[in-house]
Amino acid sequence: MNFCFIKKFVYFILVSFFLILMSCTGSKKNILLDSKDIQRKLYKQAGIAIFKNKTVYNKNNYLDTLYKTIASTVQKISENQIMTFRSDTTEPIIIKNIPRLISGYTIDNQALTKKGRELGLNAIITGELYSIELIEEKRGIIGFRKFKPFINIKSTLSVYDCETGAKLLFEYIDEKILLDDKYFLENNIKDDILTKIKENDSNKSLIDISLYEDLINSIFKKIGNKYGELSGQAINIQPWKAFIVDKKEPFYIISAGERSNIKKGDIFEVYGKYKIINGIGGQSYIIPGPGIGKIKIHELTYNSAKGVPLIGHNFDISCCIQKQKTE
Repeated sequence: MNFCFIKKFVYFILVSFFLILMSCTGSKKNILLDSKDIQRKLYKQAGIAIFKNKTVYNKNNYLDTLYKTIASTVQKISENQIMTFRSDTTEPIIIKNIPRLISGYTIDNQALTKKGRELGLNAIITGELYSIELIEEKRGIIGFRKFKPFINIKSTLSVYDCETGAKLLFEYIDEKILLDDKYFLENNIKDDILTKIKENDSNKSLIDISLYEDLINSIFKKIGNKYGELSGQAINIQPWKAFIVDKKEPFYIISAGERSNIKKGDIFEVYGKYKIINGIGGQSYIIPGPGIGKIKIHELTYNSAKGVPLIGHNFDISCCIQKQKTE
C-alpha cells in the first residue's frame, strides 16, 4: 500500500512539474510576442521641397523626373521603411511653396519643417541646381591622354529634420558624367549627339545639348539617384518620430496613422521642447526636451491618429512622440 501511495505521489509530482513547465513556456511565448509587437517597424515619411533650378533646363518634365527618381531611390535603399509617395499614387510628396526669410533667398527652416510636421513627414529633401554643362577633359594613361566629353553638374543637396529644423545633410555636389557609347546604351538614348560630339572635338561649345531631351532626362535621373542615395542614408539612421499637430478635446491629433504602421492601443512617449536657439542668417532650431508623458492611440485613419493622454498634459506644445522605451 505504501508502494502504491509513493507511486501515485511521484506521478502527481511529475504531472504538476510538466504543467508548470508548459505554463512557463506559454508565458515566455506571450512575453516574446508582446516584445515583438513593441519592436515592430514604424515607417518614416519624407517629402521633397521643390529644388531651385538655375540651369537652362527648366522644363517641368525634367524636374518631375528628378523628384520621382529621388523618391523611388530613397524608398529602395531604405527597403520601403521610408515612405516618399502620396498614398496609392506614383506621385512623390511635394511641397511647392517654400517659405523664405525676408531676404527672399534663404529658406525659413522653421516654417518649412512646420509644414512637414503637419504633413506627417520626418524629413524634407531639397536643393539647388546651379549648372549643367558639356565640358571636355583629358583622360587616360599619361602620354596617351585624349579629350573625353563629360556632362558637369554643380548643385547642392539639403535634408531637413522636421523635429528640430536642423539639416541632417548638406552636400555640395560637383558631378561629372562621362558621355561614351556605354552611357548611351545603358540609358537607351537614341540621340545622335555623341556623333556630333566626336565630329566637333575641337569646339564642343558649338553643340547645344538642350536640343537632346533624352540625354537631359537621363542626366536628371542620374543625379536623382545620387540625391536619393545620400538622402536615404541620412534619414535611415534617424529614429522614428511623429508629431502632435492639434487638440480636439479629449483627443490630441497626430499627423501619422495606419500608413506609418501605427495601431490602435499603441502607447507612445511624448517629449517636450527644451528651448529654441537662434542661428546665423535668421535660422532657428528646436532643442528637444525630456519626456513629459505618454499618449495612447484611440482612433486611426490612414494618415492621422487620435490619442488620449495617459500621463501628462499640454501635449499640444510638445516636440514629438516616439516609441516607448523597453526596459
